[in-house]
Amino acid sequence: SSSSNSSSNSSNSSNSNDNKNGAAGDSNSKHSSDNSVPCMSNAKSDSNGNRGGCSLDPENTSGKSKMSGRGIVVTGGGHLAELAYANIASLRDAGCTLPVELWVSSHRDEWPSPAAAAALLALGNVTIMDLDASLPLTSFDDLRGMAWRNASEGGKPYVLKHLALLSSRCRECLFLDADNWSVRDPTYLFDEPSYVQTGLLLWPDFWYNRAGPSPLRKIFSIVPGADIRTVESGQMVLDKARAWEVLLLALYMQLHAWLFEPMMQDLHHLGGGGDKETFLVGALATATPFNMITRPVASAGYLANNATIYCGLTMVQHDPHGRILFVHANLHKQHFRHIASLPSFNNATANDLREEVLRPIDREGAFSTTFERVRFCGNGMWVMRVPAKGQVRFKDAIGYDLPRRRYEHLHSFYERVLKQEEQEEVGIGNNNSNSNNNSSITVKHL
Repeated sequence: SSSSNSSSNSSNSSNSNDNKNGAAGDSNSKHSSDNSVPCMSNAKSDSNGNRGGCSLDPENTSGKSKMSGRGIVVTGGGHLAELAYANIASLRDAGCTLPVELWVSSHRDEWPSPAAAAALLALGNVTIMDLDASLPLTSFDDLRGMAWRNASEGGKPYVLKHLALLSSRCRECLFLDADNWSVRDPTYLFDEPSYVQTGLLLWPDFWYNRAGPSPLRKIFSIVPGADIRTVESGQMVLDKARAWEVLLLALYMQLHAWLFEPMMQDLHHLGGGGDKETFLVGALATATPFNMITRPVASAGYLANNATIYCGLTMVQHDPHGRILFVHANLHKQHFRHIASLPSFNNATANDLREEVLRPIDREGAFSTTFERVRFCGNGMWVMRVPAKGQVRFKDAIGYDLPRRRYEHLHSFYERVLKQEEQEEVGIGNNNSNSNNNSSITVKHL
């Protein structure tokens, strides 16, 4: 079931069956006279704001008339490319045929290599979208510099999520983080009453907010308690025609994170940050009806230290009927490239990233759950630290061996793309070493 959170007397419900099977344009088109279609090029913008032969389209983020159909929006370029590949491959394994938009920023050097792009497009009905070519800006830095979390190099570009959703050609979007896997075809979510009634379906995070007055609630006239549950934004389903104001306000708050994020963190000091609460606050502040999944988020991980310590690695989210649907590997995603390179899933070094058991999190745990570095978990990896109790076999809970299947997709991408890129880098390094041999000798001597 899902809980209804509405500040409006009207749910503005609409039946979107006419858009049920609508694809968001030609999903594999590389170029088009319509500038809202992504530019399949990693060329830099020229002085006129053109990138790769495609002009920037100032109306792409504001012209709601261009939105149509249903689709899946994923953000994840650069080092997340292999995760995005495994994510989309798992969707296709489950029988999902919805068009997928993979949003990257070429200005941040996230545009995939030709081999990576070919592998992604081969999954079928996938479009790689360049955010820099779609925004009415000359570079992503113009936005990135406004958010304090993204001000320094290497900062997490949380704002990419908002911009991708606003820029997507789909009217109805299922957003997925690149490291968030569906255990079955999620297309049915678009027909769930909890979504159809409001046009916005959210999922809970581990923590609860404190009740009582706060600056954030004062600013937006939010009744204390309406936002008692926090949001995990690794997955969202939204009808942009009905949630447009939510997206705009969420974007505004993310661009001014230096002001709003400390207020959000004050409400739940144990965890949170980034973009996740901007969508909940955006809905409450604009009186936009929404629903949130009531089944608490669970955790997947493994037992260590003679089964006395539970090492939680992954968030497990449910559908409106309480069934497991999403598996979000929100910790240690940087280690998956190493896992992908392993010749066998049973390699011992892969054990620290394997979800073996499912651990429900009760309401009391939602107020005290923390992340810690635990010596018994992956030699000091960050994990969710909760008592080892109530867990069941993860494979039994979802019906198949998801970690193994994920590894197979990651390893396939490694063999097709990453291994080749590594060999090319070694070759370039050797050529540079040979061409600068005299200089190298001098440096060594010094």
